[in-house]
Amino acid sequence: SQRIVEKIEAFAKAQNKKALFVLSYPPKSVTRFVTEGVRADQPFVDFLKQRGSPVVDLMQAHMDDFALIKGDLKAYLAKYWVGHYNPRGNYFCAYALMHKLVEMLVPKPPAYRADPAIMK
Repeated sequence: SQRIVEKIEAFAKAQNKKALFVLSYPPKSVTRFVTEGVRADQPFVDFLKQRGSPVVDLMQAHMDDFALIKGDLKAYLAKYWVGHYNPRGNYFCAYALMHKLVEMLVPKPPAYRADPAIMK
């Protein structure tokens, strides 16, 4: 996986583009992290952070969201997954991506620009 990231970043750079890496997880991985604190991909996450690669970590997004709810894990998982993301899970994913994606865009979409002159 690390070599694939290196190749993707090299290709993106050669094309004058940027790559955004999205780490997505099935409910089983989220359950394991919540209950045991074990994250099988931690070395890969560390690798991405060490490289400074743009990344959206949906595990962290789910941990932040779950901490706000303070509810039952099984009910939390059912809210977003039906084996894969349900429509609400897709929305969760899109919203988690939005801020990092907007940060990377040049120029920013009009709604995210600080210059009020663009609204004229």
